[in-house]
Amino acid sequence: MEKSNPGKLSLFFLLFLCFASAILGDSTAESLLLSHFDAQYIPKMFLINAAALFIISTFLMPVFDRVNRGNLFMSGLLGHAVMLIFIRIAIWSKWTFFYGPLFSYAYVSKIIIFLTFWTIANDLFDSRKAGKVFPVIAAGGTLGAIAVSFSIPWLMKIIAAENLLLLWILLVSCSVLLFWPVKIKYGRFFKARPDTIKAARPVSVFQNLGILCKEPLVRNMALLFFALFFLLLNQHFTFYSQVKMHFSNANNVATFLGYFNGISMFFTFALQMTVAGKLLNAAGSTRSMLVVPVVMVIIFGTQFFLLRYFPEASGLVFGAVVIGMGLRVACFDSFFSPNFQIFFSSLPSQLRGRGKLAIEGVVKPLAILCSSLWMLWCLPGLTAPVNTMILFIIAMLVIFQTVRLRTHYTRSLTGYLSGYSSKKQAVVLEQLVNAMEQRSFESLRQKLHTESSEIREFIIELLAKSSSPEAVSILMESLDCNDRKTRATLVSSLGRLCLPDLKERLLEFLNDPDDRVVANAVQAVAGYKDERVNAQLEPLLHHSNNRVQANVIIALWPWVSDFKKAALLDSLQEMISDPDAVVRSSALYALGEIDGVESFLMLRRYFYKCGEEYRNEQVIFRQLSRAIAKKKDESSLVMLLAMAKEQNQMRIIQIINLLGMLVSELQEISLLKLLKKVDLFDRNLIIQALQNRTTA
Repeated sequence: MEKSNPGKLSLFFLLFLCFASAILGDSTAESLLLSHFDAQYIPKMFLINAAALFIISTFLMPVFDRVNRGNLFMSGLLGHAVMLIFIRIAIWSKWTFFYGPLFSYAYVSKIIIFLTFWTIANDLFDSRKAGKVFPVIAAGGTLGAIAVSFSIPWLMKIIAAENLLLLWILLVSCSVLLFWPVKIKYGRFFKARPDTIKAARPVSVFQNLGILCKEPLVRNMALLFFALFFLLLNQHFTFYSQVKMHFSNANNVATFLGYFNGISMFFTFALQMTVAGKLLNAAGSTRSMLVVPVVMVIIFGTQFFLLRYFPEASGLVFGAVVIGMGLRVACFDSFFSPNFQIFFSSLPSQLRGRGKLAIEGVVKPLAILCSSLWMLWCLPGLTAPVNTMILFIIAMLVIFQTVRLRTHYTRSLTGYLSGYSSKKQAVVLEQLVNAMEQRSFESLRQKLHTESSEIREFIIELLAKSSSPEAVSILMESLDCNDRKTRATLVSSLGRLCLPDLKERLLEFLNDPDDRVVANAVQAVAGYKDERVNAQLEPLLHHSNNRVQANVIIALWPWVSDFKKAALLDSLQEMISDPDAVVRSSALYALGEIDGVESFLMLRRYFYKCGEEYRNEQVIFRQLSRAIAKKKDESSLVMLLAMAKEQNQMRIIQIINLLGMLVSELQEISLLKLLKKVDLFDRNLIIQALQNRTTA
């Protein structure tokens, strides 16, 4: 069923009202709490927030797919308005103890409303339209937050802070009236999915913990998320403490928070519209995630310096805390939040939702719990400079963990989730390929220009594996990129597709200034097995690069006469006698790829002549052993067994793997005869190779 766009304007204004009511609610609750209670009361409220967040993620989030989201949102807004009316009546009755629960209620209601709102938005717009529509809708929320924040100082001149609750009720009621026609018109999109109605079970905490234990990428993000939120909560507490020290009554607190929220949100909006997008494109998602921890280091470092050397300058400390808080809010919303969403794109679809739920539903409440206990039990016994220094050290550790996460992020993409076996890697890659749609292709096109070279290689492989017209088009567009390593990978991946339309384009790269690109272009062109095309490779026989020469020899070998084959063998003999081990390794690689008795004899002569060379040069050992293993001959088995003598464990494992390839090709009679001739060490190697082959 096709979804239409007219709901975009309604959702824009609806989010405007929802965001405005949320910011107004936060400012109201914070001003009333800080004006009537000491700052030490706030960690207790944080504990309630942690419990509420855990309950929401465990019991409420699984319900969303099993109920009508339109009815859920409407009833939630109505219940929200009724609850606010009850709280206002209680405050009129001088029940001041409601100020504490109001603080947590503002936090919980905000989470539920936004969670339900974006679920509804996803119901109305499919993934292709969402990429264009959601930023417009989100802008409505930002404008609502800015507008209501700057309205609060003006309102404080004519009403008391308690009466902001009336405006809060009015905004929520307007949200109900605005959503009512949306629900009537698009109600069919909000219905529960039939396949999820029966599965009414809350998500197990142990399931979430299992994701954190099994997935290295999620586990490292969880560590980063935990440490970062520990810092954020402590910074927030310091901010509240400073506000409490400098403002006495609720109206003054509300006025200050109005200006603060308005300026910080405006600065966030300006940052998102100018610097943030350019930095994300230039540095990539994983590098730009470093912005927040670096900012936190600067903030806590500055505060420590002021507290240590200017302890009496309370105004200076207050200014540093406020500016630091605003800077953190802007950077967190501009850099960490979008990257947090991008981060999960590297997980397969079946883990994406569960991984996010594990972090939001387990790690975040745990971080709030630990930071609250720190404030209640540890902070009273520490001086302000010591506490700030501890936070500074934790911020430094967060930088380290962010860099570490980037390593795991790269490994996850290049290895199709780190820790997976090769068989499972192939399955995950297949799932990613099958799940590709237009929005995914657009995202990958952008990442090809912004991410690190390792991630670009993964994306290229993913697109080549897809081999759809859209994927090939993206790869073709990127062929002219400036990065030589990426260009070489593109040529190699496109060459494996052997598409007729690409042949002439790949031939152009035989003249590329980078030797690696030329070598890959030779392989790509050779894959077409076109004698006419291969004839264009002959001039490259005298290329200065050894890899290019070796690939040209391999490409020409099946098509040339015996006379020319002799000339090619002469070239290989010259290369294999070169003093440079890298050149010799290229010749060995070529000898392993071509057939014929003469090539095998040349390989054998080199083996018995080189002596200790392969023991000292890893590149020679690797190419020589692989070349020998490709020659399906009993003498190859003897040479491999000889190479295993007096080697380290890693090389012996490599030999065993190559033996497994070789023994499977030999006849059983020849193998049994050989087992009788060899010594115990060689016999054990052969048996282990056979066992590995059987297990595989």
